[in-house]
Amino acid sequence: MYRAYGLLQPNSDFTLEAAESRMRTTFPTAVASRSEHSLKITVGGWDVTFQLNDGPEVLSESIRYAERIAGLTDGTDIESCARRVEASSETPDPYLEHFDKYQQVVGILRSFRGLIAIDPKEPALL
Repeated sequence: MYRAYGLLQPNSDFTLEAAESRMRTTFPTAVASRSEHSLKITVGGWDVTFQLNDGPEVLSESIRYAERIAGLTDGTDIESCARRVEASSETPDPYLEHFDKYQQVVGILRSFRGLIAIDPKEPALL
């Protein structure tokens, strides 16, 4: 239902541990579970998963995002991203009851230095 990518520049300070801490500050009743490359947060019947991706496709996709979002000359900060965090929620939300939580998640992503939050479907900056 909801998806956002955080493109991680080489100097990014994003970690799953820090994301968990910031999520718990924003959502004090959150329940978290973590593995080496992912973090799942459940808040009041809604859940969001953060998945780190550093596969070989990430850099080529970042270059395509840079071309579509910023153009060839302005997208250099985007096209250098060889890692990303993928935040997604598959919880059905037909009445947008959880949209505010998604917006808060995007805000948390944007709070990290060296992270560029985008909507991968458009693509567009968030």
